[in-house]
Amino acid sequence: MSDEQVNQEVLHSGIRDVISTGNSTTEILLAGILFTGSAVKVINFGGITILAYADVAGAIQSQFSDTGKDADWYVDQTFPVLAGTSFYKSISAKAKYFRLVYANGVADQTDFLIHTILKKEVTTPIPEGTNTIGGVVVKDEVTDISMKVNPEGQAHIVDSGYGVPSTFTKQTASGEKFTLQKGQLNNLRLRQQIQNEHAESSRNIQSVVTADNIVGQIFRASQDNINGINLTLESAAGVIFDDFESYADDAALQAAWIATGDLADVEVDTVYEGSQSMYLPAAGNTGDEWAKAVSPAIDFTGYTGEFQMYSNKEYKDVKMRVFVEDSLGNTASRQIVQANKNVWTKLVVATDSLIDDGAATDITDIVKIGFRVEKEKKDGFVILDILISVPGPGSVELKLWDMGATLPTSGAMALNGGTQYTKLGDLGITGDQVASVSVDMLGGKRGYHIDEFVAGVALEIPTNELLTPDNYYAITLHYVDTDVSVYGPNEAWDDYYENGYAFSTPDEATNITALGSQKDLMFIVFSTQPVYVFEITTIADAPPNGSSETSLYIEDIGMKRTNTLVSAIKAVQEVTTRMERPFLMGKGAKLEQEYNDDISDDVSSINLVISYYFEPPEVHG
Repeated sequence: MSDEQVNQEVLHSGIRDVISTGNSTTEILLAGILFTGSAVKVINFGGITILAYADVAGAIQSQFSDTGKDADWYVDQTFPVLAGTSFYKSISAKAKYFRLVYANGVADQTDFLIHTILKKEVTTPIPEGTNTIGGVVVKDEVTDISMKVNPEGQAHIVDSGYGVPSTFTKQTASGEKFTLQKGQLNNLRLRQQIQNEHAESSRNIQSVVTADNIVGQIFRASQDNINGINLTLESAAGVIFDDFESYADDAALQAAWIATGDLADVEVDTVYEGSQSMYLPAAGNTGDEWAKAVSPAIDFTGYTGEFQMYSNKEYKDVKMRVFVEDSLGNTASRQIVQANKNVWTKLVVATDSLIDDGAATDITDIVKIGFRVEKEKKDGFVILDILISVPGPGSVELKLWDMGATLPTSGAMALNGGTQYTKLGDLGITGDQVASVSVDMLGGKRGYHIDEFVAGVALEIPTNELLTPDNYYAITLHYVDTDVSVYGPNEAWDDYYENGYAFSTPDEATNITALGSQKDLMFIVFSTQPVYVFEITTIADAPPNGSSETSLYIEDIGMKRTNTLVSAIKAVQEVTTRMERPFLMGKGAKLEQEYNDDISDDVSSINLVISYYFEPPEVHG
C-alpha cells in the first residue's frame, strides 16, 4: 500500500496507525550515503513515530513541507543514531507533508532497519516493555501495530480527541494593538511568541547604560529564531524632591509643606531611609492638603514621580491622592493605593496619568506638588519618604551578537570578536531589517516587551537568516541620549541563568567583563514554533458603521492562504472565535486579518489576539 493509498484508507476506513512504507527500509547503506524517504501527507495524523537500528553511527532528519515539492522542504529536527543502539522518537505532525532523511556515517552498514509509523491519534507514555527494536514491538499488519516505551523511557502517542499531540501541554496567547490607516485596506499580522531562554526577577539594578558603558546578557540559543524579547529598564535617574532629612524640627517642615488643615510633622520612628520622614494625619480631615512649592515652575511633561508610602490603615479605610498645581491654581491628581497597612509601598505616578480636578491643568507650568486626603479614618495616618522626580525619558539602542559555539570567557573576548546579527526585523510583516533596534523609554522603572527585536522568523523570505541553536548570543544595550538602569535578579539568592551571564564593556572592541559571579539581566527570549490555535479574538476601539469589511486567515510559509476563518464579512466591534477542533499553525506561518476600513466610521485601532497550545521547548537556562 503506497503512502497516498494509506491516507485515503485512513480517511475512509478509520484505521488508526499505519507504517509509512516510503519512509521505512531495511536496505543496507554504504558509507556516507543518504536514504531520502518519499513525501507522505500527514495532515490526517496526529503524530509520527520513528524506530531505527544501525551498526554504524548515523543521523535522522525529520523534514516537513506544505507543498511536498523538493524546494519547499525544511528541517524540523536532527537526531543522532548511535552505532549498535536502538533509536526511538515520537514527533508531532507540523505541516501537510512529511519525509525522513537518514545519513549513514563513515563506514558501510551490515545491519540496518528504519520504520516510520503514522499515528492517527496523539501520544502518551505507556509502561516499559522488552523488545527487539529499541524496546518497541512492531507487528507487520498495517492495521495492527502495538508499541511499548523503550528502556530509556521516551514518550509515546495519545488521543487528545482533537488531533492535538499530547506533547502540546502548554497554552498561551499573543496579541498586538494595531492603529488603522483610515479609508484603506489594513493588513494586521501576528506570529507565535513562545518563551524559551530567560532569567526572571527584576529586583536589583545590575548596571547602568551610559555613554561609556555598554550593558549586555549572554544566553545560549535553544531556537533558531527570536520573535521579541522582554527587558526591565529604568530611564535616567531621578532627582530627590524631598527626603525630609534637612528639617530641623516640625516648624521647619510645616513652613515648606503648607497645610490647609492639620499640620504635617517630622517622623523619626518610622522611616524608609535615613533618619526622618513626613507624618500626615488622616483622621477626621477629608480634603486636607499638604503642598510644597516648586520654584521656578517646571515643565513636568513625561515626568514620573516616585515615593515611599506607609499607612496604619488599609486602602479601604484611608485613601490619598497626589496632585500637581499650575500657576493659575488648577490641579490634576491621581489616587494612590498602598499595598497593605503597616508596610512601606513604593508608588510610581506618571504625570501623563493625572486627571484634572476641574479646569485643565497646564502640566508645563507646575508650581506645587502635594498630597490630599480623599478618605479619612479615626486614628489614621500616612507617612511619606524619599520623594523623587524622574525626568522625561529618552531612548536606548539594542543589538544582537553571535558569540560562537563556546561560552565567552569574561575578560577574554570582545563583542566584535563575535558576529553582529544585522538583519533584525520581520521581513514578512514590516518589510524592514536593521542592524539595531531603538527603544523609546517611558518614565520610571518599566517592563518592556520589544516586538521589534526579531531575528530569523520570516521563513517565507529567501534571505531570512536563522540563528544557530546552541550557539551563544549577546543582547547588548547602547547609550543614545539618556542613562538607563538595567534590572535583574538578586544574585545572592541563586544563579538564575546557567548558560550565560550579564556583562559590561566600554565599547565593542574591549573585552567584556562579567558583572558578577551570578549576575544576570532580567530577560526573556520569545520564538516561533508550531502551535495549535484554539481561539482568536479581534476587538475594535469603536463600533464599525457597517461599511467596513474584514477577512481572517492563516498565511503559511509559502505565502499561501490556509485555514481561512472569515472571508469579507461586515466588521463588528468584538468577536471571539473558539475552535472546536484546534488547527495547526506551523512555524513560520502568521495570522493575518485584512480590515477594509470605511473612513466615515469611528474605528481607529484593533486589538488582535491569538490563543494556542504549544509544545514546551527544551531550554538551556
